[in-house]
Amino acid sequence: MEGFAVDTNLLLHSTPRRLLCGIALETGQQIHVLPEVHNEVLRGITRVERRRFERRHKASLAKRSTQEKVKQIRAVEDAAKGWYLSELERGDSPLNLAFKSEEDAFEIERIASELPELAFQKRRASEPVAGDPLIVSEAVYFDIDLLSTNNLNTINHGLINRWLRDKGWNRPLILDPSQTLERLSNRSVQRCYRWLLAHMMNTIHEIDEENHHAFQRALNRLESSGFDQKTNGFEGVLWDVKEYYKRDFRFQENLRATFGHAARQAAFDAEIRLIEAVRKAV
Repeated sequence: MEGFAVDTNLLLHSTPRRLLCGIALETGQQIHVLPEVHNEVLRGITRVERRRFERRHKASLAKRSTQEKVKQIRAVEDAAKGWYLSELERGDSPLNLAFKSEEDAFEIERIASELPELAFQKRRASEPVAGDPLIVSEAVYFDIDLLSTNNLNTINHGLINRWLRDKGWNRPLILDPSQTLERLSNRSVQRCYRWLLAHMMNTIHEIDEENHHAFQRALNRLESSGFDQKTNGFEGVLWDVKEYYKRDFRFQENLRATFGHAARQAAFDAEIRLIEAVRKAV
């Protein structure tokens, strides 16, 4: 089955995760979870959900003893990790965990040793291969067609893509989130716009103005998730979507049409399962 891979941050946080999972389901693709991404998500999702819980329940946590707070926080962390692992096992999930053997690991480290030295910030040749270099090397080894990452400050996308082109790759491997939406939609702004309507909105309000406000807030969340990068000095797909939205006089009709898609409901239900898992744990 066709598919693409994503960097850790795009799986850790609900906004980009829901959107990309929804797109994968709608287009019949898998999101290949690379082994290093998997390990980082296992470590990171407990932190992300703990912080979200602490932020939402700050007042009630302040009234509890230290022992009670620790117990609750650990329950939240266990629930978050359990949710992620259970999603990997679900037949209706687009997440597909890639496994690597010892032989695979050896070849992946060999690829990592050949990557351009200046491709990763603060990388030292004497350090064990981990993090960004390992993720990129795994993507190359597993012949991933697209690796989406918002780590523009730590990975030199252009340098790696040029290196791969010299090795015979016929198109860029590493794309930022904006470029990812462009490729997955075949550069269709209308399609991207409908994806955002479907996978960034939780509900349809009776008052039209509330729907507009909710969509604008969703765009802001997506922007803060790294989907607003400029490519070669030009505005990205999110800017194009905003312009399309301004001219969409059938906004309410288009919004209601997207809510009928099975992929939209499946991606939404996955996030609801996480919320329910945390709620039941505490």
